[in-house]
Amino acid sequence: MFRNAIQNLRLLKRRTLVIALCFVFWAAGIVSRLVHFQVTRHAEMSRMAERQQHRTVKLAARRGSIVDRNGNELAVSLEVDSIYAAPEEVPLAEVDRMAAELAKVLGLDATVVKSRLCSDKVLVSIKRKVSDQEAANVKALGFRGIHFVKETKRFYPKGELAAYILGYTGIDEEGFSGIERQFGAQISGKPGYVIVEKDAHGRPFDRYEKQSELGRSLMLTIDEQIQFRTEKILNEAVSTMRAKGGVVIVLKPDTGEVLAMASTPGFDPNEPVKDPEEIRAKRRNRAVEDAYEPGSVFKLVTYAAAFESGLLRPDDLIDCQGGAIEVAGHVVRDGGSYGVLSVAKAVEVSSNVAAIKTGRRLGKDRLLNFVTRFGFGKPTGVGLPGEAPGYVGGMRRWSDAAFGALPLGYQIVVTPIQLAAAYAAVANGGEWVQPHLLKKIFAPTGEVVFEFEPLRRRCISRKTADMMKLVLEGVVLNGTAKKARLEGYTAAGKTGTSRKFDRAIGRYSNSRYFATFCGFAPVNKPEIVVLVMIDEPPLGMHHGGQAAAPVFKQVAEMALRMLAIPPDAVVAQAVELVAETYDDEAGAQLYLSGKVRSEDDDFESKLVVTTFSDGQEDGAIRMPDLRGRCIKTAILQCKELGIKLEFTGSNGQIVEQFPAPGAAIFPGESCQVVLRSTR
Repeated sequence: MFRNAIQNLRLLKRRTLVIALCFVFWAAGIVSRLVHFQVTRHAEMSRMAERQQHRTVKLAARRGSIVDRNGNELAVSLEVDSIYAAPEEVPLAEVDRMAAELAKVLGLDATVVKSRLCSDKVLVSIKRKVSDQEAANVKALGFRGIHFVKETKRFYPKGELAAYILGYTGIDEEGFSGIERQFGAQISGKPGYVIVEKDAHGRPFDRYEKQSELGRSLMLTIDEQIQFRTEKILNEAVSTMRAKGGVVIVLKPDTGEVLAMASTPGFDPNEPVKDPEEIRAKRRNRAVEDAYEPGSVFKLVTYAAAFESGLLRPDDLIDCQGGAIEVAGHVVRDGGSYGVLSVAKAVEVSSNVAAIKTGRRLGKDRLLNFVTRFGFGKPTGVGLPGEAPGYVGGMRRWSDAAFGALPLGYQIVVTPIQLAAAYAAVANGGEWVQPHLLKKIFAPTGEVVFEFEPLRRRCISRKTADMMKLVLEGVVLNGTAKKARLEGYTAAGKTGTSRKFDRAIGRYSNSRYFATFCGFAPVNKPEIVVLVMIDEPPLGMHHGGQAAAPVFKQVAEMALRMLAIPPDAVVAQAVELVAETYDDEAGAQLYLSGKVRSEDDDFESKLVVTTFSDGQEDGAIRMPDLRGRCIKTAILQCKELGIKLEFTGSNGQIVEQFPAPGAAIFPGESCQVVLRSTR
């Protein structure tokens, strides 16, 4: 019996040990499992618990404002209502009626609304960023389970104004184009959120809302008023000509600041985009995204390179060979049968022969060097996405035909902003200055945290720039750009007419053209550069001097007045000095000293002044030669003779005068002179 008791005790100990070991193993398993969940999978399990206990709805970040150079708002973020539904709170018996009513008020499909009301999500969007009227109408319905969340919506108070510059945003406030995309990281603030708490049965019982934080604000270089008027002028011109489209850029040559950048056709960034084709076709900024062969407006580079290299001067002579030259088996012709012309005159009439000969004298390597100096072949960095670099290529591999076409503005592809920057380099005295749209960045507190400094580099000397100014002014006064003459201001520039390449037929079109004019004003101290490009103006009006130059005139005169630039031309009409004599019917020798354009572009009046002959008219005096003198000396000399002096320009030496030296003039009459800097 005692032995049995001992055996039972031993058996009990063994069973107790087994049970204890089982308990230890069970506890160890539990602990290891807890360690696995609490340590190894802590983050994952926390996320799962969070999803079970509450629902988070992210709110788009609040973007900073965009203003023009004077602080006028161009893009702002407004607080609006977004409509959400909590399906758990929606009475099942009311789903059909609620879906129908909400769809009617919000302009949605009733089936889609019903599917959202029956969703298994805690919070589902019905329609985001609704109008004030839509929000009021939904609130009036008084439906259970419908909630309103405050969000921000991008709004462009000026509508289409500067749309290609500003760009637009999507439903989540992400920038899709323009400044909105380029500087999205700076403009965007921190997103907000709404947290909906749920009970053990998954039913919502509370919510917490954190509003998004405001991002930084941008100040642009553009002037709202100049931009508005530039767009208006361009739209009217394109509409009147029934052209395909156009571009106008207004640039400050000394600073590189873009005052206006217009492109047609326009669009309203407040309107949502549904068709991707619309983005590609209608919302491309042609000023920076589209490149083209510019034609003769590119001759600026050809002649600036020749002047800088010491190969030519404006008064050197070039034989234009009757207006024709052979290039690689092809005959290139001028617009007239020109003979020997000065370089300045060849540019005025836009002689292709003279440009080709100048290009040959430069050679491929030297011309390529100046093409890149002027910034062609790479983006300018103006501050917009999608800027095209254009195309220059390696001229060492070019054929003779391709190289022959380059001085004329063919076989090279450029953007309008690149051309404007090149002309600005001449206007400011030879320095390429990076064109740009961003001026400053402000913190939400109003503190300036960034101010843009453009890149600068010298591409030609001041002497070369002054020679180019002289030549380009002649284009406006006497050449292909007479319709670019300004009232009260001197101007200089160059026209360009280029055929469009038709890929369908594999050659250049005979009916589709780009018409371009790029110029600056006033000549002695340029304040603005204006580029105008018209895409496919009608035949007969397709030349740069016909389609683009008049637009330059309107834009430049407007911009100079808006900037309060004082007129530098006392005589509004430009004088063309001539030097020829002829005999009238009575046999008296006459001197045709000039032609003055009237306000009517279709009429020119000739001013005829009698020269001295053997039978000098009583009381007449001989007009002195004032050329090469400063204005003070000329005023004193004319005062002694009793002659009134009127002048165009504000400093420098006299380079032109009317009446011409030696002409007869009576005391009390006026002499008109043109001043130009000779630096």
